[in-house]
Amino acid sequence: MSTMSPSQTETAAAPRSSSRRGLWIGGGAVVLIAIVVTLLALSLGGSAPASARMTDMPLYTVKRGPLTISVDVGGSIRSSQAVIIKSEVEGRATILSIVEEGSHVKAGDLLVEMDASDLEDRRIDQEISVQGAEASYIQTRENLEVVKQQAKADISAAEVDLKLAKLDLEKYEQGEYLDLVREAKKKITLAQSALKLAADKLNWSKKLHEEGYITLDEYQRDEFDHQSAELDLESAKSKLSLLQKYTYQRELAQLKSDVEQREFLLTKAKHKASSNIVDAEASYRAKEASFRRENEKLEKIMDQIAKCRIVSPVDGMVVYADRSNRWGRSDDEPLGTGVEVSQRQELMRLPTTAQMVADVKIHEAVFNKVSVGLPVRITSDALPGKVFLGVVHKIATQPDQQSIWLNPDLKVFNTEIEIQGDTSVMRPGMSCLAQIVVQQLDDVLYVPVQAMLRVNGKPTVYVPTPEGPKPRPVEIGYDNNRMVHIMSGLEVGDKVLLAPPLPPSALPTRGPRLPGNGEGGKPGGKASGPKSNQSGDSQPRQQPDRTGAEGERPKRPEGQRPQGQGSNPRPTAS
Repeated sequence: MSTMSPSQTETAAAPRSSSRRGLWIGGGAVVLIAIVVTLLALSLGGSAPASARMTDMPLYTVKRGPLTISVDVGGSIRSSQAVIIKSEVEGRATILSIVEEGSHVKAGDLLVEMDASDLEDRRIDQEISVQGAEASYIQTRENLEVVKQQAKADISAAEVDLKLAKLDLEKYEQGEYLDLVREAKKKITLAQSALKLAADKLNWSKKLHEEGYITLDEYQRDEFDHQSAELDLESAKSKLSLLQKYTYQRELAQLKSDVEQREFLLTKAKHKASSNIVDAEASYRAKEASFRRENEKLEKIMDQIAKCRIVSPVDGMVVYADRSNRWGRSDDEPLGTGVEVSQRQELMRLPTTAQMVADVKIHEAVFNKVSVGLPVRITSDALPGKVFLGVVHKIATQPDQQSIWLNPDLKVFNTEIEIQGDTSVMRPGMSCLAQIVVQQLDDVLYVPVQAMLRVNGKPTVYVPTPEGPKPRPVEIGYDNNRMVHIMSGLEVGDKVLLAPPLPPSALPTRGPRLPGNGEGGKPGGKASGPKSNQSGDSQPRQQPDRTGAEGERPKRPEGQRPQGQGSNPRPTAS
């Protein structure tokens, strides 16, 4: 084993140190060269011609061909004429049995039977109430007859009493009083005669007494008889005077008062009879009305029990009603045993004709595009490969109120499309897509709508040039939300940018638009573009290339909700 001296060690270390310094110097040179190369590359790239950069931009070549302007909207199929079956049971009722959907029934067949046990209990209670009301009614009816007879008897008795009182008055004035006067005068005459005889006898007895033929007692007796005769005469005259001055007046006043009393009692009897009759009649009418009302209640309950069984009024096929509620969501339970239904709720329909129609809702943005009589192509996922033709038959004049209630900013118009031809394979309730053909252009220029901007209020496209993208104003016609008709400004073969730059004055159009209008797609309106982003980034959004008037729609990003009837309908090109 050899050993190195200190001098040798220093000599060996010196080359290693020199080697390290060389490596650091060489690495720095490499890095410096790389930086220089990068800067040169960037400098060369930055000075590359605009035509080289244009090759990276998505372009579309202007084409000429047929273009279909249409409005696509979803809807559902129903029979043009059908008998609607609704629950007529008040409140809510539970279904005990229901005919299966799709069944063919005949008139009189049982469709639905609902639970009537509560109604049966009410019927029994109501029958008891009817019996009580009937007893009260009969009682008041008989009482009314009794009151009428009693009133008649009371009035008759009062009339008799009045008549008797008048007769007593007349009898006294024309009979009894005159008899009493004659009797009093007769007594006066007899008393005068008796007094004259007594006076003559007294005078004769006085002479006989003076001559002594009779005793003093006999004379005094004759004198007493004379005095008694004088008193009888005075008494008779006094009685006549009393009769004429007092007794007559008193009796006359009493008898007249009796007549007046009887007249008052007669009037009172008549009023009381009338009052009693009115009270009895009122009670009778009240009990009669109560009895009638209780009967009506019983009849209504019986009618409700009968309505728990719904039979088919016509021959037809059973189609269950759509159970979507007012919020557009479907109820949890389909129609079936145990499900509760409410009064006037539609349960099913019985189509009476094979003719079908499609019900759709047209958004206000394209309302002016659609009119009665436009042709329509109808397809359904349930019938793949089949296309049905139809025409717009009816358009509502006012927006759908339910949609407005759900969303005040959403205005859609109910539209009915008449499906022509054989519709025997269709079934009511099927979903469908209706393509309403607004305009059919046979040979026109067109570009995708994403290539179109509005610059200073004018429709503009950007075309590639050696100096970079340049704006070119164009005149446009109708669009279908995918392709827009170019009337002038471009030629076949021209290329346009699918992602044009967005200068501050440019507002991109979106959604179905007609030339110059953001409100329904008619020419001459103002553009309506999207709001700018918050960051102020003016870079264009990259959009998929759509080639051809019948190019495919761009695929929807994952998780994005598709457009439906609650958003702007999406017209398509075909």
